[in-house]
Amino acid sequence: MARKIRSINSFDEMIQFLEYKEKLRPCDDYEISSFELKCNITLPLIYKKFLLTLGKSAGDYMMGSSAFFDDLPLWESTKELIEENNLPPLPPDAFPFWMHQGYMAAYFKVTEGDDPPVYLYTEGKENKEFVLDTKTLTGFFLIELRSSYSEDEFIFPDHLV
Repeated sequence: MARKIRSINSFDEMIQFLEYKEKLRPCDDYEISSFELKCNITLPLIYKKFLLTLGKSAGDYMMGSSAFFDDLPLWESTKELIEENNLPPLPPDAFPFWMHQGYMAAYFKVTEGDDPPVYLYTEGKENKEFVLDTKTLTGFFLIELRSSYSEDEFIFPDHLV
């Protein structure tokens, strides 16, 4: 059976690739709804899909980053990064969902739709605030996929292409 390199351009294609490549550990609906209740928020649809398919771990995907359910919430560690770098506080509707090794952090606003934009801060850059990184959370996840794997790893058996 021939193997083909495939472009991955959507959240569902990313999940299909990760299911083929990695052992995914999802959250369940109860964990997510309990978390939302505890934090008094409603998470965007695409983020819930992320948690329901790979919310607890995803092999090499986003390795080295705090991005999974057991890392949440990331408010305290993000607050430390903000204080250390004299950044403006996060907006009240911000949900910090990703941090990489303590020097990068990202959030989305829970009020900006089902697939919200992502705002990112990286220490050492000229920016002294979080800036728009991707127009959608899906876009952020796809960028992370491309940084977690080399292009030649996007190979699928024929029946998945």
